[in-house]
Amino acid sequence: MSLTRRNDGCPQCRNRRLRCDKTEPECLKCLKKGLRCSGQGFECRFSSHMSKLPAHRNTTTTTTTPGGPSSTPHSTPVRKPSAVSSPGRRRREACSSPTRPRQARSAVLQDGLACTALTTTTATPGPASPQLVLGDQFQDVEQLPVTPSECSRVSDATVTEDEASSVEGLELVLSPAIEPLGSQRRYLFHHFSEYIASKMVIYDWGGNGYRDIILPIACQDETVGRAVCAVSAFHLGTNAQHMLATAEATQHAVLTKLLRDTVDLNPSRVFSLSAWAAIVVLLVGDTITGSTNYIMLLEMLKHFVSSAATDSSMPTNAKLFLLQQTKMFELFSSAATNERNGLEILSGPIEPYLDFFATYPALVRDEPRYTNMQLIRSAIMASCRLCVKRMMNERSYTCPREELEALKDTISSLDPGVEGEHALVWTCFVAAAESVQPDHREYFSDRLASLYGCTRFGTILQALEILEVIWAKQGKQKWTEFITSERPILVM
Repeated sequence: MSLTRRNDGCPQCRNRRLRCDKTEPECLKCLKKGLRCSGQGFECRFSSHMSKLPAHRNTTTTTTTPGGPSSTPHSTPVRKPSAVSSPGRRRREACSSPTRPRQARSAVLQDGLACTALTTTTATPGPASPQLVLGDQFQDVEQLPVTPSECSRVSDATVTEDEASSVEGLELVLSPAIEPLGSQRRYLFHHFSEYIASKMVIYDWGGNGYRDIILPIACQDETVGRAVCAVSAFHLGTNAQHMLATAEATQHAVLTKLLRDTVDLNPSRVFSLSAWAAIVVLLVGDTITGSTNYIMLLEMLKHFVSSAATDSSMPTNAKLFLLQQTKMFELFSSAATNERNGLEILSGPIEPYLDFFATYPALVRDEPRYTNMQLIRSAIMASCRLCVKRMMNERSYTCPREELEALKDTISSLDPGVEGEHALVWTCFVAAAESVQPDHREYFSDRLASLYGCTRFGTILQALEILEVIWAKQGKQKWTEFITSERPILVM
């Protein structure tokens, strides 16, 4: 999604090829013609995969084929472009929505969280309430007023000398307006883009699905938008404790809606692209907070993987990205859910779970980034082998000294602070849990602690505390058994 500041007039005047007088909130020329003016502001352009809007939104899409215009039900046929308007210059502009019932939006996060809950009372001045509608009352998300598909037409327009550039009889077909994001939600979306999305991929370049796919969906879908806001608030909450309570309420509300949709067994809602994206975003939140919701969320993701493979309605690039992230979460949570499922994943082929490495085809072999990525991949696979050996042993404990030394050499080849280093969080935790010698424990735990300064994900600090308990239980209880039965945590 890109935002462009427009100062060349309202969309309606631009479509009529008039010089807009730029009067706010509605220009005089639109008022004279009886049109609803959209005014000045930012123009949003979404990525190509967002050409299909979520099914639950009451919007209209219209496509034109060489054989003639074709449209979905309730759409207005598009007039064939005139000779003076080339396809490269034609734009789809947004018109304002009709006047809505008197409703007040109350912010539910202070200093940033813009997950809004609709109320039917008049807004009163004062600080934003930190409470959010929970449980069954989360139906507000489904009942958000949706801008109806509306077309403004100018038929048999009177062309004056001052309006010589307008086209007589031009029929304007305007797409539904995109409501501008509030300043609070923009702040949280920006934080998610810059400080969270960048740490969920190895290299933050060449296309980041959390930024290019998740955020555009969040702009159109309220559930995904709330999930993104909650995760950003959790991340900011390390320095702003007052945001945590509302972030937890927002997360709970999103989970409630997802679970209710699952119980309803409505395939269009359970297996929708937005629901899949919301689950992935909530999993990101669990890596920040240390919540155990990831166990339930991973079970939900298993159903998405099986159903999405045959779903041709989902955009290909969005489905590919979500599949990669699903596999990544399954891999890094394999030792933290239950040993039997973890052993099944880790003892089989690991390559399918490392598809998130395949998003950088432009790398060449002699490039430092390529070398570093191969070192990261090798370290992750080595930690997988360590997990398998530990799960297969019953109670006896033998320190894998040689494997740990080799893993230490691999990680040491990556300088602290190098790009992509944050992908080693899970590997360092596994190596530290396996360590017996003080030098190994110190090296891997120190490297893990340094990664907290890179990601600021709270599970790293929790993992460092858990390591002390794991070391005390060595020879008495397997660490894989301990974190699945007594202290489940998603470290990545």
